[in-house]
Formats: sequence, C-alpha cells, structure tokens
Amino acid sequence: MKNITLSLLAFLIISCSSSKNTNIIIEDKNDPINVLVFVNNLSGQKISESVTNDLLSLNCFKNKKNIVFHTENIADINFKYGVELIINKISIAEYKQTPKINTKSSYIHEETQVYNKDGSVDIREVNYPVSSTLIEHKYIKNCYVSAELNLFNLKNGKLLYNEPLSSSNSFNKIYIESIGDSSLLNRHRSDNMVNTSGAVTTPQINHNTVGLLPSNIVIIDDAVIKLKKDLSKFISKI
Repeated sequence: MKNITLSLLAFLIISCSSSKNTNIIIEDKNDPINVLVFVNNLSGQKISESVTNDLLSLNCFKNKKNIVFHTENIADINFKYGVELIINKISIAEYKQTPKINTKSSYIHEETQVYNKDGSVDIREVNYPVSSTLIEHKYIKNCYVSAELNLFNLKNGKLLYNEPLSSSNSFNKIYIESIGDSSLLNRHRSDNMVNTSGAVTTPQINHNTVGLLPSNIVIIDDAVIKLKKDLSKFISKI
C-alpha cells in the first residue's frame, strides 16, 4: 500500500465530531463514492506486513450500493473519504512472578540386618527421611495497543469522526522445577500440590533460556490483529 500519510497531513483538519453515528458520508446518492482504508503505525514498534495486510483484507469490507472501499492509494481513482486506523502506542511488559514453593517430607522404610556380638542377626526397620520440592516459575509477557479510527473527508481535510480503540494480548509460561527424592516427587506431583496444567517439568531451570516467551513481534501481531473486528464493524456502519 502506498504511503499516504503525508498527503493526509497536508490537509487542514477543520472540525471533529464525536457522534457515534458514522452514516455521515452517505450524502452523495448519485455519484460513486471511493473510500480509502489504510493503517498508520505511529507507535515506533514493528508490525508484520502480513498482519497489516490481514487488517485490510477486502473480504471484510463489503461494498455498498455506490460506496467502494479501497486499500491502495491509486492515483487515477478519485477518493473522497478516508478511513484511517492509527496505531498510536504499543506497550510491552515482561516479568516473572515470585516462585511458588511446595515441599513434602516423608520416610522410606527399609529393613536392615543388624549383627549382634553373639553372631546372631536381627532384622530391624529403619526409617530414612526424604523430601521433595516443587517450585513453580511463572513467566508473563503482556502487550497493550492504543489506537483510534478516523473518518476523513479527503477533499477538504475535515475530520468527520473519531473513535478510540484498544487491544491487548497476554502470554504466560509455567515451569515446574523438581528437587529431591525421585519416588517422592512422583507422588508429590500426583497430589496436585501445585497446578502443573500445561507446565513444563524440569529438574533444573536456566532462567535466561531464550524462547521462554514469544518475541515482541509475535505478541504485538497477536494484539494488533484483534483490531480487525473493530475496523470491520466500523466499516459496516458507513
């Protein structure tokens, strides 16, 4: 999609309406109306081209009567209105919760032979103390997107409609670190002393391991694409 940001900024914004009625442009009942739909990323964060293309997928923009939606700024098309999805700010937070530690103690009962001075042998039961510890490590990564939708009259630069939008995405990963007697650990896990659903159990954790959480671009794309529903809904009202 050709960059039309500069051409839009060249217009003088005369007024802004906060009305929720977006049926503003249905004034030209005879002439065909060409509407340009585009995304303007001002966040400074990278958004995948595939996500931008998906946002502007024409299959979610149904042409109505004399209204035709476009996602490319073609020079020989007379555009009268523009729908702009602005990505204003993208915030990412990554942190690790305080580990949850669960310890269980028990005894291993064994019989052992004890030799007496007279040469006789006694069988005695000996209790050996054992313990196991499960440590739950939870890593969390959040993304928050602040955006807005604008409806412009591209002929005079008038801002006809503005609507703030937001979306978010959250990802968490749980690792269970196991320490102690192996047989007791198995019973420890089965007792559900910690919620291990979807967790990765490992005897040792490298907390600097690359790949614990998704990359910035992945979590950003997942948050931004959620704006497609808002954009489609807005388009349907025009």
